[in-house]
Amino acid sequence: FQHMMTTVTEKIDRIPSLTNPMLADPTFLPWISSWVNFALDESLPLHQQRELVRRSIRLHRTRGTRAGIEEMIRVLTSAPIVVTERLRPPAAVLGAMTLSGGRTIEERYLRGEPPAHFIVNPERSAGTFFVLTLEDRAAFRARFGERAGSVLRRITQIVTREKPAHVSFTVQFGEPAAA
Repeated sequence: FQHMMTTVTEKIDRIPSLTNPMLADPTFLPWISSWVNFALDESLPLHQQRELVRRSIRLHRTRGTRAGIEEMIRVLTSAPIVVTERLRPPAAVLGAMTLSGGRTIEERYLRGEPPAHFIVNPERSAGTFFVLTLEDRAAFRARFGERAGSVLRRITQIVTREKPAHVSFTVQFGEPAAA
């Protein structure tokens, strides 16, 4: 009887480690995330899956907000960003605008294009825009190396998925630090 009771007690004592996303077996992570209705991307590295499950309730609570977007990008890409809400993108002015070219965001990044200008509807509320500012281009390239283009694409995918549907955003690089 003592042996059976000890085995049962040991299993009961292990329950917290089964439900802790940082300690649980990787096969349990989708099950734990399903408790809070969080869709876990199992193609991510294990450390990112654990971190997402650990923060899933807070990420759900802040989804679509400035803080939620910033946190999701930090967890998934480790890129330092700042989201500025209610900042309209630069308006297109004939003769003073930059035409963006390239099929993908990686191509535009590799060409070193300046931020694009947009046709802005003056009747549209200022609350329907935000700007996502990354570190300066040289620091971004130094941080991510050859992966910089794919990280930039990943950032735009995350923001597109997390932002409210009626809100537009632009991505820009910050100014280089003064030497």
